Amino acid sequence: MKQLLKSFLRYSILLFLLLDPSCGADTSTAATISIKMLGVDSIPNGANGTFEPQSETFVVQKITMQGSDGKIFSLYDASPQSFLIINRPQIIFSGNLASEYDGNAYSNLTVVFASGLTANSLFATNVSLTLQKSSVVLSKSFTIVKGKDYNFDVNVAWGNTVTRVNSTDTISAPTLSLSVEQ
Repeated sequence: MKQLLKSFLRYSILLFLLLDPSCGADTSTAATISIKMLGVDSIPNGANGTFEPQSETFVVQKITMQGSDGKIFSLYDASPQSFLIINRPQIIFSGNLASEYDGNAYSNLTVVFASGLTANSLFATNVSLTLQKSSVVLSKSFTIVKGKDYNFDVNVAWGNTVTRVNSTDTISAPTLSLSVEQ
């Protein structure tokens, strides 16, 4: 019985070691990046309404990082992609950063949008607006470290951009800002 117990323990340990993916392997993962976008109550300059829109649709055209040496690295430059933004976070980009980024320092992150967008409110739908500034830049140095998550937020300041008079809404364009999640 004692021999059977020793054999059982030995094989159990061996089986655990064989099935455990971390045993003897490098378990660190690639760095990941995530960019979310959401409407916030901040009031852009010149907004004089009393309401905010229900949603706005933006088109992402390009996302880049600039190396500390000035070289531009493209994270996204495929076909433009539309996103319906409300007052809750919506992921507009996520992915693993290839090992070529590991250990490198970057001086900024840029998200470029189409200048045109559409907005919806209680009494107005598909209102065409134009952004005064269609790209947002976060000028903050960071170094990509293998296994670390990098999370950024594009905030759509749309507070008081809807003016309502007798069940008729007029909507003005929001402003955008980019921040890093701490």
